[in-house]
Amino acid sequence: MSLIRISLFSLASRVGLLLLTLILTSCSTTRTLQPTSAPGDGKALVYFIRKSYPPYVRELRLNVNGNLVATISNNDFVAVNVPVGRNTILLEVNDGKPFSFQMPIDRAEPKYVILTGDVKKVGQAMTGYREFTVYLNWILRANPVSRSEAESAVAEFGKRLE
Repeated sequence: MSLIRISLFSLASRVGLLLLTLILTSCSTTRTLQPTSAPGDGKALVYFIRKSYPPYVRELRLNVNGNLVATISNNDFVAVNVPVGRNTILLEVNDGKPFSFQMPIDRAEPKYVILTGDVKKVGQAMTGYREFTVYLNWILRANPVSRSEAESAVAEFGKRLE
C-alpha cells in the first residue's frame, strides 16, 4: 500500500512541477539584455513603450540589427542603445510572424517609440463537423513620438521615464 502512495505522490509532484513551470514561463517580463548608457559615442538611447493590445501577447522580443537586446511586456517600456545610422528593428512573438521596420537614427540623442496594435477578424471557414477556423489579422504599429507624448503614455500605466 505504501508503494502505491509513494508512486501517486511522485506522479502528483511531477504534475505539480510541470504546472508550476508552465505558469512561470507564461509570465512576461520587461528586461534589457545588454547594459544601456546615456546617448553619446555614436549611440542613441531609444525608449520602446508597449501599450497593451490584443491578442495580449505575453512578451515581445526586441532585436536591433539582428541582436536580441530586450523583452517588453504589456504596459511597460524599455530603453536600449541603438547606433547612429539605419537600423533594422525586429519584434518577435512566440506564435506570430515577426514585425520588422527600419529606424534611422540621425544623432546620438533620446528617441521614443510607442508600440500599439489591434486584431481584426478577416474570415472564417468550416473545417469539419462542428469545427471552424477563424482567420485573424494582427496589426502592430511602431510610432515615433515626442518626449511629452512618451511621458503621457508611460503615465497611463503608472510609470515614469528615467
